Amino acid sequence: MEKELSNYKVEQIADGIPAMISKATNIGGIRVLAEQIPTTDGEQLKLLGDHLRNGLGKQGIGLLANVTDGKIQLVCVVTDDLTSRFQAGKIVGSIAKQLGGGGG
Repeated sequence: MEKELSNYKVEQIADGIPAMISKATNIGGIRVLAEQIPTTDGEQLKLLGDHLRNGLGKQGIGLLANVTDGKIQLVCVVTDDLTSRFQAGKIVGSIAKQLGGGGG
């Protein structure tokens, strides 16, 4: 039942992804967005990242953040057409360092 509840929460939040994407900032033809998401664990955040990447389709970079028990979790997604220019791991690592973390 706990997994079903978790999946329901992810789907509920995922329903709001089109609205998030509509608020993305256009930087040089690339849609860029960052949102804080009320999830309970990193796995939910990763699933939502997958929903975000799919929703962006092309020309998009998204960063999702969650704060649980004082710890910041970050997930960065880059659409397939941009992965040769932008690496999600490097983006999240840079942001994590700015926030006082290690980006691991």
